[in-house]
Amino acid sequence: MAALNRISGSTAVKKPATRVVEFVKGGHRYSFRYDDRSELALICALLGTAIDPRLNLDLDDACKLMEALGLGAPPGKKKV
Repeated sequence: MAALNRISGSTAVKKPATRVVEFVKGGHRYSFRYDDRSELALICALLGTAIDPRLNLDLDDACKLMEALGLGAPPGKKKV
């Protein structure tokens, strides 16, 4: 239930909490900010970063991050 704004009488919409995921590899720091509503965008960003040949984050790193966040592994990725 949304909180009632006593001044205007309207309901206040609660903003989702922002989460930060950071990953350090080979002297590079990767930082991803997201909220509960943008988990799909986070997955896309992780995978997009992993396939970028200019960066040292690879698909295994992205999968480990997704699994650690409880987002699962991409289809076709075998669990060891």
